[in-house]
This record gives sequence, C-alpha cells and structure tokens, in this order.
Amino acid sequence: MKRIGFLAYGACLAGITALTAGSTVNSILFLHDYAGVFSALAIAGWLIASLCPITLSLFAWVMSGRIKARWLPHILFIPAAIAAFGVGSSLFFDTIGVLSDSMAGGFALLTGIGYLMLALLIHLVAAIVLGVIDVRRWANGS
Repeated sequence: MKRIGFLAYGACLAGITALTAGSTVNSILFLHDYAGVFSALAIAGWLIASLCPITLSLFAWVMSGRIKARWLPHILFIPAAIAAFGVGSSLFFDTIGVLSDSMAGGFALLTGIGYLMLALLIHLVAAIVLGVIDVRRWANGS
C-alpha cells in the first residue's frame, strides 16, 4: 500500500472512531453501572477486541513487503483478526458478567467491530489483487 492508501486507511479509521465513539462510551458506562465492577481484565479484553485487528493489519502490511508471496500475509490476517476479536470480546464479556448478545454489549464493541470490518475488507481486496498479479506473473514466466 502506498502513502495515499495509508492516509485513506487512517481517514477511514478516524471516521469510524468519530461515528461510533459516543455509542461505545455510553454503552461501556452503562455496563459499568450494571455490572458494578470493571476490572483491568475487562479493559484489556476491550482493548484486544478493538485494537488488535488494526495492529495485526499493520503487521500484515509490513510482512507483505518482505516476502515474495505478498498475498500470503493478507490471507493469514483474516482468521487471525477474527480470532483476536473473538478472544478479546469473550474476555470482556466474561469478566463483566454480561452476555454478548445484549444490546448494550453489542454497542460496547461497536468501534472494534467497525475496525474489524474495515480491516477485513481491505485485506480481502489486497489478497485478491496481489494474488491476481502473482498469477499473471507466473503465467508470463517471469
């Protein structure tokens, strides 16, 4: 991804943050009042669910530039990001004692879900484009 791509990615992340921050904060405050206690483990789970897909995304882009099969880190990113989000959300919900299918629980991870969807979309497109480029290169014998 070139510089303009990273700027667009950052702008999309900022837009997701601006659109979902109010709902996320209000939901987390509601869950804090409902559960009564909010431990550091719950905060760590929320941070893992929200920020780990973006961190893995940056790692995948760095690795994509260092290996010959540039599409491979993007393919590996998809299950890794989904698993990291699942682990973080499970840790968050289990620690505060709320089911993940409640409305307040869903809004608590709204920002993380937005980050995950954006990252999955970008890496799926990148894997397809880079895979097509590699197949064309292989077919031409270079």
